[in-house]
Amino acid sequence: MTAAPKRFILPDAVKPTNYKLAVDTDLEKFTFLGDVTIEAVVKEPCNEIVLNSLGLKYTSDAEIHNGRTDVTEKIKVSDLGCNEKDERLTFKLAEKTQAGDVLKIRLQYSGELLDNLKGFYRSNYVDENGETQWLATTQCEPTDARRILPCWDEPELKATFETELIIPPRFDALSNMGEISRKTLPNGKTHISFAKTPKMSSYLLAFVIGKFAYIEETFERHGSKQPCRCRVYAFAGKESQGKLALETTVKSLMWYEEFFKVDYPLDKCDLIAIPDFPTLAMENWGLVTYREVGLLCTDQSSTSSKSMIVLVVAHELAHQWFGNLVTMQWWKELWLNESFATYMEFLVSDLLHPEWELWSDFVTQDYDSALTLDSLLTSHPVEIDVSLAQEIDEIFDGISYSKGCALMRMCITWIGMDSFKQAMRTYMSTHSYGNATTIDLWTALSTASGKPVGDVMRDWTAIQGYPFLTCSRPSPDKVVIKQKRFLSLSKDDTDANNHLWTIPIISSDAPDTVVLLPAEETFTLSVDPKASFIKLNLGQTALCRVLYDDKMLSDLAKEIKSGKLSNIDLGGILNDIAAFSSKGLISATQVLELAPAFNFSTDSSIISGLLSLFYDISHALKDSPENRKKFDLYKIKVFKPIYDSLGLEHKEGDSDKIKQSRGQVVGMMASSGEETALKFLREKFSAFLKSGDESELPSDYRSSGYCSLIKHGDSSLWKEMKSHFEKTTDATEKVRALRALGCTSDKALIQESLQYAISESVKQQDSSYLLNTVARRNGLTEYFEFIKTNYEKLFKKCEGAPTQLEHYCGGLDSFNSEKGAAEVKAWWDSLKPELKTIERHISQSLETIAIATAYYTREFDNIVAFLGKQ
Repeated sequence: MTAAPKRFILPDAVKPTNYKLAVDTDLEKFTFLGDVTIEAVVKEPCNEIVLNSLGLKYTSDAEIHNGRTDVTEKIKVSDLGCNEKDERLTFKLAEKTQAGDVLKIRLQYSGELLDNLKGFYRSNYVDENGETQWLATTQCEPTDARRILPCWDEPELKATFETELIIPPRFDALSNMGEISRKTLPNGKTHISFAKTPKMSSYLLAFVIGKFAYIEETFERHGSKQPCRCRVYAFAGKESQGKLALETTVKSLMWYEEFFKVDYPLDKCDLIAIPDFPTLAMENWGLVTYREVGLLCTDQSSTSSKSMIVLVVAHELAHQWFGNLVTMQWWKELWLNESFATYMEFLVSDLLHPEWELWSDFVTQDYDSALTLDSLLTSHPVEIDVSLAQEIDEIFDGISYSKGCALMRMCITWIGMDSFKQAMRTYMSTHSYGNATTIDLWTALSTASGKPVGDVMRDWTAIQGYPFLTCSRPSPDKVVIKQKRFLSLSKDDTDANNHLWTIPIISSDAPDTVVLLPAEETFTLSVDPKASFIKLNLGQTALCRVLYDDKMLSDLAKEIKSGKLSNIDLGGILNDIAAFSSKGLISATQVLELAPAFNFSTDSSIISGLLSLFYDISHALKDSPENRKKFDLYKIKVFKPIYDSLGLEHKEGDSDKIKQSRGQVVGMMASSGEETALKFLREKFSAFLKSGDESELPSDYRSSGYCSLIKHGDSSLWKEMKSHFEKTTDATEKVRALRALGCTSDKALIQESLQYAISESVKQQDSSYLLNTVARRNGLTEYFEFIKTNYEKLFKKCEGAPTQLEHYCGGLDSFNSEKGAAEVKAWWDSLKPELKTIERHISQSLETIAIATAYYTREFDNIVAFLGKQ
């Protein structure tokens, strides 16, 4: 096993206990002045203090008061050692401190409100009167609190914060805690003081300055006489769109309090929609920040938009316990925050909205995408150490979120929900306002369940990858299971890359029993000899893929339409077939022959699984227009029974899931050139644009429907969609329209789309939607040239932030040839070292290209031959 990297962390001689921070903001010059007094305790004698700082200019001498000696030392600005590269501020003391000394450190400084979506930054929106309005907001995770104030910017170094904001007239402000005083200053500005926070990590600091409105509810807490006030904030005119989020907030907080038996510790919980935000949301204690698409919707919004909002709100509120109250000790344990919040978001959202069947969506989307990523040699373990702040962003990915969630789901299925609940109550009460490690989690789960959780689960988080199980049934009462690590590139199947795991798993013949498959290459499982079929990994609760021999697969196929298998299991079968085909263990011809067996279901998760089954085939045909047309005809044939069953129009009494499915299928049929679907969408879109009436084209049709229209439309339709993007004020609708622009096959419009993506008309957070659609549809060559030409500009725009750069460069993995891989690698190798902040992402892209190239080489002729016979 590779040795853990040496962490570049602050010296532990001095630790903070409280920050008293005042920030004076100028929203005309886009600058701010900071004044912070830090209380800190000396743990070990020292004669220098080191803390984090980035992008701040110190404007006066530092003052350090030692409570033991009652001496205040002044350190000149010129003697403050600012190292921007290391993001550190160091100053030496004239007198050595002693252990136990209490210091007060005062620093004054200035900073800029940039548009980089980091630290304290500026954002803007167009109000109801068509005027541009500015605001200032924060984003500190993972390591950008140091852009707001000098601080100990590491998760273990918790402290309390007392925030004061001095803001322009006619503006308002929010922070983590409630307001305790407000006064007007002689210069007309408003000075607002907020209550002291609980002890918390610096990355949770938050404040927003702007003009906003809100809706509000309160609820009675279990262990406190004081009710908790919940608000959803947006900018005037949009606040009513927070109704679903507010309802979810109240119900989620009440449910979490009962589940953990620990009250939400603050007296308010504010959620606010920010026009420009780097991620979907951020769990700041007491002031949760969101992109508009993650918080706001209307009654007419699509099912997918509504379900996303419920999931995202439940996720961020789970963090108020997992992450805020109990925080990972270091970023190595990021999964303790994100995996748990992801698991809890699905658990709570499914309880609130069982009609959406969200666990089915998890399996066909989140779970499968995590397995796809983890099938790469360039993936990483769930628990991965990082040494530098710049590396942390790269692990906020599907491994830390979705794979970790799948592992928790597997573990909880094994130990039982009651044991999990008991363990979490102990874990929370033991580590409240402190930090925890993975070992602390395993200890709590083992103690509560009486099972060897640490022994079983340790390898799952510490070791990269996951297994696939090859199954045969030599006799009615036996299934022989062979275990091996699943890697998408067969050439990587070497002993050096292999590993064996202990797997808690369920078989269809014993649905109430979790079996521990041992970490052995071959194992014989006893099964019910009367069972007509065996579906291993029932409920897709184990983190593995299952490959059946021909006889077992034939028996299973007979049951696909029987109703004996859940949508989760059907989705899991589809995902596994797609993965094994990608690897070469199932041929493309078998996939094409098997697909029609699933065309009986109108469930949206099964439809998604069926569409993903076709991804590799479609990708292999991307440069062959004639064969693409034949494949479109094949897809129309496969989906026609579902299409006919659903019909074109929504009907009274349709469930949300049926509406979602209809939108998917109509969009797919139109994309494939089915004239009735195309005509329907054209007419509906035209009527919608003319009238502005949402009911003319319900939102469930729009995501795939818009792309289908642009794919088959001309330049005038593209311009109409662009105009629609610019006029609509609905953030979700903007994303749909923007993505659709990238679906054109017109070379001139492809070039225009690429330039438009980085124009002032498109927010930085949204650019990648258009760029990557161009790459994945009809403009890969043009997209790659664009990235090469503009990479340094994009790098500078986001200051090299890995998350944003990965989004910009997300389409690079769309090549499927050795030539394409060589060109991507040559370009990357030519860059200066300081520009290479997404090394892992590029390596994963190159490996993905290699997988697609192997598939193309192996299957293209077979696919063409099959389609030629249809």
